[in-house]
Amino acid sequence: MLRIKIGEKRRDLGLGAYPGRSLADARKLAQETRDYVREGFDPVADRKAKQSALKAKQATQVTFRQVAEQYLQSKSGEKSDRMTQAWRSSFEMYVYPTIGGVLVQDVDLPQVAKALEPIWITIAQRNERP
Repeated sequence: MLRIKIGEKRRDLGLGAYPGRSLADARKLAQETRDYVREGFDPVADRKAKQSALKAKQATQVTFRQVAEQYLQSKSGEKSDRMTQAWRSSFEMYVYPTIGGVLVQDVDLPQVAKALEPIWITIAQRNERP
């Protein structure tokens, strides 16, 4: 444990538990932390900022399936259950196997085309029948 004053606030910083961190490593980390604080930085504030940024990033990393399910849930009260079930079954049959697990920001045109291709083929076959 390193007790240090950062600005006007006293902080107790954990340096790691034995045997995961040796005494020599803990002393070296303590010195590095003291030097960092002398340069005008706050390691606690930095750690909190990094954790906050990570949480924000994780919140934006949703899959296509998650977004589609949220959309279907929000529309379930507006349309008939039959319509919602039709959308859901179409998604499960054609879209989810292809791009359901892909992050929304990573979905691109070739992936969408691959998901729609079976539907296009089915419609083309229906139109060819006399």
